[in-house]
Amino acid sequence: MRKIKLIASIIGVFLAFFVLKNVKVYASDENKTFSNDEMREICVRLYNEIGPINYIAELIDDFTAIKNKSIDFDERVKCDGIIAYLRLMQDWDDSWINNDNKMQKIIVKLACEYFKFKNCEMAAELLLESYRLANGDDHLEADEKYIVLNNHRLMHTSLYDDVSASDSNKGNILFDKNGNIYDEDCYYALRNAEYEKDASNLHIVNIYDKYDFEWTKNAPTLIDALCNLFYYLTKINVIKTYKLVVYGEIPHYFDNLLYDSNYHYYQCGCCEEKSNYQYHNFRYSQYDFEYHNKYCITCGYSSKERHNWVKYNIKNGEFETQYIPGYKCRNCGLIKEGELF
Repeated sequence: MRKIKLIASIIGVFLAFFVLKNVKVYASDENKTFSNDEMREICVRLYNEIGPINYIAELIDDFTAIKNKSIDFDERVKCDGIIAYLRLMQDWDDSWINNDNKMQKIIVKLACEYFKFKNCEMAAELLLESYRLANGDDHLEADEKYIVLNNHRLMHTSLYDDVSASDSNKGNILFDKNGNIYDEDCYYALRNAEYEKDASNLHIVNIYDKYDFEWTKNAPTLIDALCNLFYYLTKINVIKTYKLVVYGEIPHYFDNLLYDSNYHYYQCGCCEEKSNYQYHNFRYSQYDFEYHNKYCITCGYSSKERHNWVKYNIKNGEFETQYIPGYKCRNCGLIKEGELF
C-alpha cells in the first residue's frame, strides 16, 4: 500500500504542472504527429485518474523524514530516488512544456509509473526497455531477443493453463484486458503474440513477440491514447521496437506441509520442489518421569525425548524455608522429588 501511495504521489505532483484548455482530439491520422498540446491532454487524463498532490516541498520533507527514520537499506535508497525526482520537479520550467524532446521523454517515464500504479509490472518493464534501447542505455543484437524479467505474471493469466492443456503446440494468443490483473498486464505488454510449447515439457508455454504498438482510430480510452502516442514515438525513435521472449514455467503449488525431525517445509504438489524450510516451533507435554513429548504447533511433528533435569528445591509446607531437594525439567516443567534414576 505504501508503494502505491508513493507512486501516486509522484505522478500526481508531476502532472499537476500540466494545464490544458480546449485541446483538440488526439492525432486522428496515424501519419500525423502528436502536438505538445495532445501530449499534455494525455498527461491531464492520467492526472485525473490518479489524483493531484500539490506541495512538492512538503513531500520532500516527508520522504526525507522516512529515510532518516528507516533502518531498511532498500527503503532508504528508494527514498533517495524519490527525493531526487521531486527536486527535479522543483526546477520545472515552462520551456520544458514547449520542448518536444523533453516532453516526449517525460511522458514515457510518466507512462511507466502509471503502469506500475495499475499493477502492470510487465507493461512498465517493456516500455522502459524500449526507451533504454532507443537512448543507448541497453543494446540487443540484430536477432537477439529481450528476455522478459516479469515472466511469472504470464503463468497467472487465465489463458495460460488453457493453452498449456491444449493439443496445439504453437499458435496465436490474444490477451484480454477484462480478465484478472495479470491478463490486463499481458494485454498492455503483449496483446497479440505467438506461443510455442517447450519441447522438453509441453505444459510449458513460451511467448514470442515484437514489442510495438497498433494505431487505434480516435483513441476512445486513455490506454488507446497512450498506445497511439507510443506508436508515434516509435516512428521518431524516442522508443524502439524489439523482439522479446517470455519464458513460461509450470507454477509451483506449495500446498503440502511436510516435515522431518529438524524442519517443516512446503512441497509443490506438481514436481516435489521444496521451499520455505523453517525450524519446528516446539511445545512440550509431560509423559512420564523418563520422557516428555515435544510437538510442533505449526506442522504437528512430535517425538519423545528424555527430560532435561536441573536441580530444584520443592517447597514443603507453608513456610519459604521448608524445601525438599528435587529436580525440574527445563522443557516440560515436570517436578520430581529425591534423586534421579
